[in-house]
Amino acid sequence: MDKVGKQLSGQDWELMIDDFQAGYQRKWLALYPGLAILELALYTVVRKDFPLKAQLITFVEENADILIADADADEGLGSVVEALKAVVQAPADGAVVTYALKEQTMVAATSVMIVADSLHRALHHLEALVELLLGVINRPNHGVDRQARAIACECLRQLEKAYPCLLYAYAGHLLMLCQSERTHASQSYILLLTTVIHNLACHMYTSSPGSRVAGLATSILSTSVPLVPFNVPPFLGASLAGEEMISIPSRELSPTNLKEFRRVVAFLLERPQILTSCGMLEFVSNLVDVAAALELQVSLLKVQFSGLIYSYDPVLCHLVLMIFTRFLDSFDGEDKNIFRRLILISKEVSQPLFVRLLAIHWILGLESLSLQKERKSLLVSMTSGLYPSVFDPLSLKAIKLDALAYCAVDFDPSLRDTRHHSATGPDTVIATEQWSVLKSDGPDATETREVTAGKLFNDGIVCVSAFRWLPPWSTETRLAFRMLHRFLTMSTPHPVTDESSIHVFTQSAMFETLQSILVDTALEFRKLVPRILSLIDRFIHCDSHRGLGECLLQILNGYLLSKLVPDRRLSAYFPIFDRIAQSSCIPPRGLLELLTLYIVILVKNYDPETRLRSWSQGSKVLGICRTVLMHHHSSRVFLVLSRLLAFLSRFFPDLEIRDSARIYLRMLISIPGNKLRHILNIGEQLPDDSSAPQLSSFFRTPSPRAPPNVKKEKLSAYIHLLRVTPLLVKQSWSLVMINSGINAKIEILNQENINLEEPIMAIAESKEATDIKAVPNDEILKGPEPLRVMDSKISWILGILRSHFSAVPDFHHGQGLKIKVHCKLSFNSKTRYPAEEDDSFKTPQSNSEDSWPALYAIILTFSASDQYGRIPSVHIPFLMSEPPGKNDPNLSNNSQDENSILVRVQDGQPVMETDTEAKGQHSLGNTERDTQSSVVGGEKEAFQESVMIELEPREPVPAHIDAHIEASGEDGQSIRGQLQSIPVGIEDFFVKSPVPDDVSEGAVAEYYFTLFNALWEACENPENIGRETFPLKGGKGVVAIHGTGSVKLLEAQSNFVIEAVEHFLAPFVVAVSGYNLVNIVKDDGIIKDVIWKDEESANASAEGNGLIEESPLQLKYLEDDTNGDDSFEIAKRNIGCFFVLVFLPPRFHLLLKMECCHSCSVLTLATLLSTT
Repeated sequence: MDKVGKQLSGQDWELMIDDFQAGYQRKWLALYPGLAILELALYTVVRKDFPLKAQLITFVEENADILIADADADEGLGSVVEALKAVVQAPADGAVVTYALKEQTMVAATSVMIVADSLHRALHHLEALVELLLGVINRPNHGVDRQARAIACECLRQLEKAYPCLLYAYAGHLLMLCQSERTHASQSYILLLTTVIHNLACHMYTSSPGSRVAGLATSILSTSVPLVPFNVPPFLGASLAGEEMISIPSRELSPTNLKEFRRVVAFLLERPQILTSCGMLEFVSNLVDVAAALELQVSLLKVQFSGLIYSYDPVLCHLVLMIFTRFLDSFDGEDKNIFRRLILISKEVSQPLFVRLLAIHWILGLESLSLQKERKSLLVSMTSGLYPSVFDPLSLKAIKLDALAYCAVDFDPSLRDTRHHSATGPDTVIATEQWSVLKSDGPDATETREVTAGKLFNDGIVCVSAFRWLPPWSTETRLAFRMLHRFLTMSTPHPVTDESSIHVFTQSAMFETLQSILVDTALEFRKLVPRILSLIDRFIHCDSHRGLGECLLQILNGYLLSKLVPDRRLSAYFPIFDRIAQSSCIPPRGLLELLTLYIVILVKNYDPETRLRSWSQGSKVLGICRTVLMHHHSSRVFLVLSRLLAFLSRFFPDLEIRDSARIYLRMLISIPGNKLRHILNIGEQLPDDSSAPQLSSFFRTPSPRAPPNVKKEKLSAYIHLLRVTPLLVKQSWSLVMINSGINAKIEILNQENINLEEPIMAIAESKEATDIKAVPNDEILKGPEPLRVMDSKISWILGILRSHFSAVPDFHHGQGLKIKVHCKLSFNSKTRYPAEEDDSFKTPQSNSEDSWPALYAIILTFSASDQYGRIPSVHIPFLMSEPPGKNDPNLSNNSQDENSILVRVQDGQPVMETDTEAKGQHSLGNTERDTQSSVVGGEKEAFQESVMIELEPREPVPAHIDAHIEASGEDGQSIRGQLQSIPVGIEDFFVKSPVPDDVSEGAVAEYYFTLFNALWEACENPENIGRETFPLKGGKGVVAIHGTGSVKLLEAQSNFVIEAVEHFLAPFVVAVSGYNLVNIVKDDGIIKDVIWKDEESANASAEGNGLIEESPLQLKYLEDDTNGDDSFEIAKRNIGCFFVLVFLPPRFHLLLKMECCHSCSVLTLATLLSTT
């Protein structure tokens, strides 16, 4: 206590215990040494008035390795032993000192001794502890402290297990104590004796005399050595840490010693009835080792314990299996009874689930052990008992199906060698392909039924037959495909799988059955195609089973494609088609012919109501074509692929699909195979960045550019003309005006010498088994003549369009609509003067303290192609240079100096002054330019000039505007040259549609929505408009309109889509529909003055607030089953729609219908082209 200094309160101890448990023990070890904390804790435990003794003992036990350092081991362990003596020898009064406190202290002291390795660091303290514990147990049949004596026996047993043969000289005393003990503590005495006898038989004595170093024949049950005082055996005291077992001396097992061992074993075998199940397990595990070491008769154990297999305690069953696996030959003839009992346990509904699962694990383990011992398989003859019940838990079904898959290999003679590759002898040979399994219906009646691998699968899958009507993500479906995976891989496990074993398996009858089941499942249940694909992908991504996955793909290509009908339901198999196209070892001809027939039927049955679905299916077909181009030689697929692409580019109703198909067709014809695959691979590897070049950049012809100009580069280095708002679309593009109508497309394709009559007829003839007939091209192109009926609706549409176009300016006969590009002009003198080598550009005033570099009388002129008309020039009186400290890190630190230079403009001239001079000189009422100032190194508006470029576009085609500058320097010299070009993007052409004069301000929103509907109707049903023309503003020019449409899928969450529309398209939104979307947009307050539709729809509200049912328990059959295609797909609800109307000067329109869903959005575009 002298080292401790002061005692800690109960609150301090609680805080210390919490900190040590949380890992914050450093602050306490900094205040108190570890040994001091240990002594203080032990002293506090001995005190009578402390309530937290149990917590302190546990604290010492858990943190002994931290509190007792190597240098303090002797002193610290001595304190532990002294505290134990004080507690154990104190009389139990039931209040301050209880038997529970004594028992906990003994356990803690023993644990500390073992953790601190007291045998090698404090031997005499270990002897004192063992002597104290032996004194406690040397009071048999004393009822008051029976539990304390049992704990003392357990502590001695742990010391005996940590230091083998520590108590070998006291076996006789322990036998006498076991014989005398009659209380329930006798279990601990028996286990202690069993542990000592186990160490003697397994580590000190041998069953073959003369094989070890002979020593003096001594009795193992001698009682000549008294219990106290206790001395550690010399061989243990001289041993090294961790090598105590090696130091045990070897002694000859004499007949007398063997007789004594038999006597002790016989005594122990009389006492198992007083042991608990866990004590019995520990007891038998030691006796099994003793019997094996001494070569005792196993029948003693077999007779004594084999009946426990019929108990309902899994621990006792495990005990019997432990004896069975150790002495397998001794149980010859009784192994069938053990197997049957385990199968019955797995069927007993009253048993807990873990016991039933454990029974199947035991069965599989015993079967594997029997095969390793070259014994006959017993599980195969009992497969009838392994079929899972419909009402079994899913986990039990899974493991029973695994057992059936394990047995299925033995029913196929061609696969049996893969299981029994190391087995020899007649017992491992099965003569016939089928096994006869006896099923007893009564004591005298038996029936024989033939079992095959296919029958095992079909009978086993009955328990999960609900997968046929449940969703693909259901647990039953997962379990069914897990079973299929087990049957496919059980004969080709990972450690021994090679190409030869997979080839043998694919030629077996079992694989033939499984492949027919797989094909039939794909044909009958299209919703299971993603599951089938996931199974195949798992094989392909596995190094051991990649060949099996390729074989399954070949089977689907050979057996599935020939049975599919090219109707609208074929799209469900597109994921499988994509995998087949990726396999370079599968010819894609059959797949491409099937897709061609599918596209023919899709085009023939096209309906405007199914436009979105047609676009989606056409996009998927193009994706498969792209996959074929990437993974197959062009010469291998040229003929059949060119037919498919040519038909798509000529007849498919969607414009985007036609354009993409035409690009792929030209690539196939013009680009060699290796270069083509390289281009397509580059397109896949591009990062997701708007600034990255896309695949279409390979097919664009860039506009010619002028060669670089040295003077231009010098001017653009210090005079910058930049856009205020960067372009959203940074890539070059163009809006191509093409002829509409089928006749124009036929003419274009005929010029390319592409004949489609024969390919389509040939493909149709090759599919005589289907119901598809040859469809001539003329029949596809031929459609009903439009019969134009002028009803009230059409008249209303034409009236709206005439009113709209009457407000559109006609640039041919007057001034058209103008667009503006906002730019900023800046000048940096620090970059200019060092860069110039000509003395004419240097000014003597540039270094003066009362001057500031500037440009005067600036004239900006712009030039572009005729599509923008004449662009007016911009005049700027003067422009000051940016501060020299803007890009100079050395000056940035001094920008806050008291004498920093300030620049202000007064009377049209820049004036420099210090910060102190500028204080108090603020002038009010001047113009904006007169009040601008900046600290050197800052960035202010005084050093930039706003430039507004006005354009009058003839076509909405982006381009670059060349900028030229003329200005005067400080010394009056002229500066002229070309600046960097200003890009004009598609978003610059977005303007609001002109409003007629007769529309009032309050009716603008309704007018825009009415115009949107009229234009949309004109695009969707052009036959209603016919050849109607509409006069422009002024009445001199007329236009005719025609449009085209397309569909885009935006794979983004609804909140991102809404934010994008509000940020970029808010001025052009004319209406918002959908209860949920209307509420979201109204709350944001960005989109205003539009038409709100379906605002009070209660049904939409109910759908939007619907809850998703919680999915049931899902059992994984993929080890990495996470994401992905197998995950539960949340319903994608439509929350509303945006209606966007964009006017593209001079007379074009862009219409967008954006249907927003929770996880994706569908964008329908309509482009109306107005021609004069």
